[in-house]
Amino acid sequence: MKKIYTFMGLYFILFISSYLLLSYEKENKIEQHLQIKTKQYVQNYNSMYSEYKKIAEIIFKTKIDTDETLDIFKDATAYSIDKRAKAKDKLHEHLKDTYSMLNTHNIKQLHFHLPNNESFLRFHRPKIYGDNLSNSRESVVYVNKYKKPIDGFEEGKIYNGYRFIFPLFEGKDYLGSVEISFSTFAMNLDFMQNYDVTANFLILKSVVEKKVFENEKKNYINSAFEKFYFEKAMLESIIKMRDDKVMQALSDKTLAIMDKRAQDNVSFSLYDSTREEVMTFIKVQNSVTKKVVGIFVVRSDAVYILNKIKFFNISVVLVNLFIAFMLFFLYKEIIYRERLKNTNKKLEDSKNELQLFNYTLEDRIKDEVKKNRDKDKKMLNQSRLAQMGELISMIAHQWRQPLSAIAARAIGLKVKMELGVYDFKDEKGIENCRIDFLNGLDGIEELTKTLTTTIDDFRNFYKKSNAKQLIDINVPIIKALNIIKTSLVTSNIEIIEDYKSMQKLELLDSEVMQVVLNILKNAQDNFILKKIVNAIIKISTIDTENKTILTIFDNGGGVSEDIIENIFDPYFSTKEKKNGTGLGLYMSKIIIEEHHNGIISAKNIDDGVLFKIELFKQGKSDGN
Repeated sequence: MKKIYTFMGLYFILFISSYLLLSYEKENKIEQHLQIKTKQYVQNYNSMYSEYKKIAEIIFKTKIDTDETLDIFKDATAYSIDKRAKAKDKLHEHLKDTYSMLNTHNIKQLHFHLPNNESFLRFHRPKIYGDNLSNSRESVVYVNKYKKPIDGFEEGKIYNGYRFIFPLFEGKDYLGSVEISFSTFAMNLDFMQNYDVTANFLILKSVVEKKVFENEKKNYINSAFEKFYFEKAMLESIIKMRDDKVMQALSDKTLAIMDKRAQDNVSFSLYDSTREEVMTFIKVQNSVTKKVVGIFVVRSDAVYILNKIKFFNISVVLVNLFIAFMLFFLYKEIIYRERLKNTNKKLEDSKNELQLFNYTLEDRIKDEVKKNRDKDKKMLNQSRLAQMGELISMIAHQWRQPLSAIAARAIGLKVKMELGVYDFKDEKGIENCRIDFLNGLDGIEELTKTLTTTIDDFRNFYKKSNAKQLIDINVPIIKALNIIKTSLVTSNIEIIEDYKSMQKLELLDSEVMQVVLNILKNAQDNFILKKIVNAIIKISTIDTENKTILTIFDNGGGVSEDIIENIFDPYFSTKEKKNGTGLGLYMSKIIIEEHHNGIISAKNIDDGVLFKIELFKQGKSDGN
């Protein structure tokens, strides 16, 4: 009975330890995923904002900052009330068709201001004018004071929006300022269409209460977050377009985090367990005060996190069964050996028992060898499946920029055509149009090739193949880099490539890609964990007389000398209980040494670690 209690105690210790390690690994992977989501959507948000800014600048230069418009607006500062009224009506008549056209591009406001911050003409509400904006519109005060442009989100007395404000001059005389603004709903709509997510905008209640006309406050309703409003019309449109999930209850954890972080300047993502989705909160600041006045909220699927939780639960069950089986087998083996030791049979019987034991042991060894081979095959497949989720995230991240760039080129060409930038009565204007369109189409073609290359590399990686191909080692390296390179660059990691190998070898293309990806991903995780500045990964290939050598070096501080000899062992992690399962490098060793008869090794050099892979022309050489 004492042994049974001992083994039960050992079981609980091992199970709790493994549970804590698996739990820690899960939480770290989810946190890394959320950080990538934040970087991705902040980058997409900034890219889309930049395109709005370009459109506003084109409109300003082609329709506002013209001799005819400035000649009308200069009478706005006249002392005669009658002359100012005529100037307002004339300016409205002059630009009303332009404003109607601009509305098709989601431009909400075209608003002229006098040098003393007085509203002169609101095209969205032309009958409301003459009110002073000094206490509500910091951006207008800034432009009139410093006479230079500014842009950013700002709440107004009637509407809020992304405002681009420009000073107006006639010669050296300062006339006032003009504002071109896009609605937050326009940004939401474009973001949802481009990135297939649901987006919304939250506005700080204190800002609305301070700035908005009393009769306009009915346009705002409470959100799930105590300190923020929804814009009513925007919310109704989003519900109609997408779903009613935007009004669904949030988890207490989400509400607590948002209450705590409502007005800091750091964007972040979190997983809401009630809605089972990822919510990314992009902080929007006032362009002058730099204080948070709103939050652009992106709701995206949580497939990766849900799969991670599911994988964690399955892993806990499997580990539990493995520990129980292992201890049970060990217990039976100890009992068996004790009985064998205490037996008092004759010598002949002892010999027979010994022979029987040896035979049993031999059978066990054969069974275990077969099980280990089957296990290695299963682990290779599991390792590839585990990588697939991360690879899909990398590919999605890599596609965002080309897709945004394609959309930007198309929108830019369309806006120039609608604004009449090209003069088709003049040969130079026709030539400019032809050049712009050819350049734009060439750019779109190149970006499309980039998308195609990325998905082809991913398909080649995941395609099962048991047949080796005669290729040079550089091919799977470059394919692996095509998948992960954008993720590495986003993490501020410099990639140095030095390919000198010309020798072709018989390789399993996708398996060599898996080895390269394992090593690169480990290096990236290590850089992020240690917060390495000036992170570098150098990849080199070279041929010798009878082999090809691939080396991958990173300057991430190296691996502790007392464990570097064990990093290729199964379930041994170099990440010091952070987020390693210990399978990646073990599977890399299996692929190189058993599937390709090569050698893989690692050593610390120059405050980093160097992985060396040797592939022989005709099998492994014991002399090298």
